[in-house]
Amino acid sequence: MGAPCVIRGEVGRGHGARVNISDLSLWRAARLGFVPHADPMAKIEVALLDVLKRDGGQGKPITEELGLSPQKTSKLLTHIYSRIERAFKGRA
Repeated sequence: MGAPCVIRGEVGRGHGARVNISDLSLWRAARLGFVPHADPMAKIEVALLDVLKRDGGQGKPITEELGLSPQKTSKLLTHIYSRIERAFKGRA
């Protein structure tokens, strides 16, 4: 699907489409994977959960490579999340 437009253009000089700049900017950002008004904490949640699942380079999750139990890993990631959240709210 093409870019959003207010009035579709036609072929030929002087017959370009009319666009809403704000809508066009959001459309371009979304194509690059950037969601300008998204909650940054949601992306942080995904990244922290990714730490649990990703290969740390030795064929198993990095937390296992470091010898952390699931309970310790959970506690550590919860603590990291809460510290980041506090920093975003200006209470670090």
